[in-house]
Amino acid sequence: MSKTLQFVRELFGDEGLVILKEWNGPNGSMGVYHAKDVGYIYLLVFIQSQQRHCTHQYPDTEKTQAFHDAEIIAAFAGAQEMVA
Repeated sequence: MSKTLQFVRELFGDEGLVILKEWNGPNGSMGVYHAKDVGYIYLLVFIQSQQRHCTHQYPDTEKTQAFHDAEIIAAFAGAQEMVA
């Protein structure tokens, strides 16, 4: 389990969250996570050095938009996709 997945599970109190895609960058990490039980997809950006984060939630039906938004942020931040 990634540190970012562990952080987002603790943040939302949902052990059922699963990784859809994650990125690591020079200043932090980010990911798109699915909460099947509540029907949401979460985009999380986590800057470890500052212990700051930002989240955005999308309904399950907006998965394509969540990935689109995440890929733009990752490109801007110079983050690389993590491959499991």
